[in-house]
Amino acid sequence: MASITQPENGTDVATRPARELSPEVQSAIDERKARNLMVAAIRGTQWGSNIGPEVQRSIAEYCRQNNLDPVRHVEVLGGRIYLTAELYDEKGAPLIRSGAIVPAEPDYINTDKRLDALVEAGVADAVTEQNRRMWLRIKYNVPEEAKAAVVQRFTIAASGATVIGVNWCGGTGRTDPVGNTEPAKTAQTRARRRAWKQIADIIPGYAEIIQPLEATARAVSETLPVAVVEASHGPRALAPGAGQYDEAPAPATRGET
Repeated sequence: MASITQPENGTDVATRPARELSPEVQSAIDERKARNLMVAAIRGTQWGSNIGPEVQRSIAEYCRQNNLDPVRHVEVLGGRIYLTAELYDEKGAPLIRSGAIVPAEPDYINTDKRLDALVEAGVADAVTEQNRRMWLRIKYNVPEEAKAAVVQRFTIAASGATVIGVNWCGGTGRTDPVGNTEPAKTAQTRARRRAWKQIADIIPGYAEIIQPLEATARAVSETLPVAVVEASHGPRALAPGAGQYDEAPAPATRGET
């Protein structure tokens, strides 16, 4: 029985019990709430502050459908969705725990004024290191002006082959808010991401997890409207797919040990 309340104006009003929603309607409401929470999270990211609401909603829907965290698992550059190294790491963690994949420490090969100072001081090890870095920059076509450049190696235990990922960022004049702000961290994670992408071409079980996410990200990126990003000289329009997340060509898998 509905209760009777007595408002301040003295009129008796019967309150009705809340109407139960159908499962379909409740599901739609829950999905909308989840998407709105993702949009809010995207707005709070470094890359998400420079994209429009329509792009934010599209990315939120992609993340919701694929059970991804928009803060940890995706980035957007130049109107294109990129899966982050953190996502590749999470999906590849069982391979590392089992010993199927053995990661090496990231190898920084960018120029470094501190290293130059040691060379000028006549430190022999510094001369060796400077020459090694220079050779690798030449080998992988890394710009001298890059603030950070990393070679990431993973060894495939079964074959002894080495998968190599190379990337760099900062100092090259490219529009890359994340890479220019944190070049060392970003070059490391993006080099690792490039290595994982090659592992997906080698290990079928990993490919079954990663490649559908990559394919869907590419498809969604093609539907995104032109993204406007803040360049140093003012706003600049970038067409979808015009980002520089993957500047470096991917080195082939090598039989190094």
